[in-house]
Amino acid sequence: MRILSRFVIFRLGARGYANVVETYAPQTVLKKIRRIQLQPETPIECPDKVEILCEKKTDSKRVSLVLEQYRELQLKYPKHIILMQVGDFFEIFDNAAKNVSQVLDIGLCESRYGTTMTGFPLRTMDTYLDRLVRAGSSLVLVEQQEARPPNTAITRRVTRIITPGTITEENLLDSGTNNFMLSVEESADGYGLAWIDLSTGYFRILEIEGKELYNELVRINPIEIISAPNLWKLEEMDRFVKNHRAVLSDLEFPKDSAAFVKLFGSDFNDTTFTASELAAGLRLLNYVTATQMEKRPYIECPQRHSQQDSVRLDAAALRALEILRNNSTNTKENSLLDVIDETCTAAGSRLLIQRLQTPLLKMAEIDRRLDQLALFYEREELLTDIRSFLKKCKDLERCFQRLALNRSTGGPRDMQAIQQTLKQACEIQQRLCAVDALLAADLGHRIDSCLQLIDELERAIVDSPPSKASDGSLIRTGYSAALDELRGESVSLESRCAALVEQYRKETINRKTLGWFVEVNRSEGKLESDRFVLDGQIDKKYRYRTDELNGLNRDFAMGGEEILKEEMRIYEELRGKVIGAGDKIMATARTLAELDVIASNALLAKKRGFTRPLLKDNFEFTVENGRHPVVEHKHADVGRSFVHNSCDLGPSKRFALVTGPNMGGKSTFLRQNALIAIMAQCGMYVPADRAVLGLVDAVYTRIGASDDLSRDRSTFMVEMIETANILNQASPQSLVIMDEVGRGTAAKEGYSLAWGICKYLYSKGCRTLFATHYSDLSKLVTTFPHSQCLMSAARLDADGLYFLHQIFKGVATKSHAIEIAKLAGMPKEVLIYALEVGAIGESEKPGESGGSRVS
Repeated sequence: MRILSRFVIFRLGARGYANVVETYAPQTVLKKIRRIQLQPETPIECPDKVEILCEKKTDSKRVSLVLEQYRELQLKYPKHIILMQVGDFFEIFDNAAKNVSQVLDIGLCESRYGTTMTGFPLRTMDTYLDRLVRAGSSLVLVEQQEARPPNTAITRRVTRIITPGTITEENLLDSGTNNFMLSVEESADGYGLAWIDLSTGYFRILEIEGKELYNELVRINPIEIISAPNLWKLEEMDRFVKNHRAVLSDLEFPKDSAAFVKLFGSDFNDTTFTASELAAGLRLLNYVTATQMEKRPYIECPQRHSQQDSVRLDAAALRALEILRNNSTNTKENSLLDVIDETCTAAGSRLLIQRLQTPLLKMAEIDRRLDQLALFYEREELLTDIRSFLKKCKDLERCFQRLALNRSTGGPRDMQAIQQTLKQACEIQQRLCAVDALLAADLGHRIDSCLQLIDELERAIVDSPPSKASDGSLIRTGYSAALDELRGESVSLESRCAALVEQYRKETINRKTLGWFVEVNRSEGKLESDRFVLDGQIDKKYRYRTDELNGLNRDFAMGGEEILKEEMRIYEELRGKVIGAGDKIMATARTLAELDVIASNALLAKKRGFTRPLLKDNFEFTVENGRHPVVEHKHADVGRSFVHNSCDLGPSKRFALVTGPNMGGKSTFLRQNALIAIMAQCGMYVPADRAVLGLVDAVYTRIGASDDLSRDRSTFMVEMIETANILNQASPQSLVIMDEVGRGTAAKEGYSLAWGICKYLYSKGCRTLFATHYSDLSKLVTTFPHSQCLMSAARLDADGLYFLHQIFKGVATKSHAIEIAKLAGMPKEVLIYALEVGAIGESEKPGESGGSRVS
């Protein structure tokens, strides 16, 4: 029992626990005291097991303890926000309080310690945590310890360090995107990289050359980077952080050189990794240990990401081809990913992104994926069944990880989600194994159904479990005899209480009984019975207790505590069994994600009329009636048809010069062929009637115009740097698309550069699509024995300019610049001035007979 120094008005619940209604600060307490007609020194007793802590502002010892710990932690974590639990609130003090109040848009006040403070209730933690993390903040969570001896000081400790890369909460993550944190270690010739998605346990390691750092950062796209501070000054690192809003972490943490062995045991072989790869991996594992404290997440044994096994797509290619994001809004909408993603699960969506970023180079693996896709494409009933099962699956990887980390919210529900998803995996396994096809059986056998675990979880967990295990009522009746016995005793107490209430009603002439009290209106007078002891006066009512009610209160509270204790014991036992099956569960999760991507690609191919490409280990490149998957999709949305075009970049025609007016479809033609090559090597069907493609080892692009003023680079300089990178890295097996290189300078110099670039690319032997307005380049290019000239055409007649969007053989001699400017709404005077400049104006006008010309 505690004497309250701060008055709390509470209402008793059915189980004897107090539900706080209002709390009052000292400056307003006298007004409330008068209203409830109690004296300030009158003690208010709380029921057993209910304790409401209030700290006096004048208690200098308490003040110094809380602030001393807070300020010690602030010195230890100077770039983190300290969230200190004080009772039912998280509180922030001093200057940090001002910053947090601005981010969260909550008020500032003077704390009872005489310092500036802000804060929020524990129950709103998820809401405010979301906003703080999205603002790029890192947090130190300091929680009160629940179990402590009576009349002892409250103890608090750091339970978790929350950073953008260590988030696992469902509501704080993008379900379809990995949340990577990455470590960087310098080596003699480059850098060792290691990256983990803590929410799924995905772990990869790689060593790269120094020049590859920015491209790899863009591909991996980490939200948080852990490295030595001296690496922050690297141009590539600074550029990535600014462009992608990543967070650099400098948290000091213990270095444990045995982290790999402790976590992975004999499964880990350090001889397969370089020194810089191991150093990066160790830094990352130690960081995870430091931020998660004593909790141990599931992390898969690290694998090396092999650059030799995948097509090179640098940052420029990912951006120019709009594979994951569009260039207008930098969002998924209207990107390649957006229009081809038919996945049913979050894990499937994440795997699809990984595949789009790393198309395959191994023919056998590409054919395996295409064979799997064909199995679903040709068996519509199988495709429908598997997708119906997948739609019922939860995010198995992230549910398991939250359970492994024993997060405070979601535990019982995550456990139930794991059980339900494993049950769907069993259905999928049976359906696949019933198919008369070796591929289907192979996929089915990779699923570990964990039948015994499914059965036990189904028998144990109620249909609608609470979000927190500590809330209780999560174990089914009939699962545990001991728990059922405790619940039976609780029911007996409730029956006794009901009988006692009925007796009191008769004795008090049907006056109201409230919880563990008997209330009587003051107008009716006091009860004249020694059995009813006056407990207090609330508003216009007398409140009485009895010995019987007090006894039931104690028994009920103790029984409720024992029930909760037994439920928590069972829950932890079940959690241990789930974690023990972690490798099987996560392997099943990966197989379900793979199945989802296969089924998604099959459905996409059927809906959009895509065909299976024929991949060869040579230099062919033949696409018949190819389409741009994004543009075609957007045209269909508005009822327009897409104009398909063919492309042949085989050995005898490996260099193509493409001319034609702006808006004529040159850029679309270039991009669609690059996307077809990428989709094919991802193991997907492609938007074409037929495609025979020799493998490409890289796709290079120089498309669009942008400057980089922060690094003193003009638009032309950026164009030249990107072009130089392509010329220095492209191989005969590469696919290169160049769009209007040389346009950003004087015409003569631009033409000379364009010619030099054409000649150099041709000498490299790359398959190349080179779009330009320098039509005179055709005279030089035609001297190449393995080249061709293509053109996008437009028709100009009395009604104006009409774009055909068709690619023909030949050279376009007109750009129709003035007519396009007219379509854009250019002032009439400007057009007249342009026409007056020279013969170009006369040649652009339609013939006097009103006929039309195609150029």
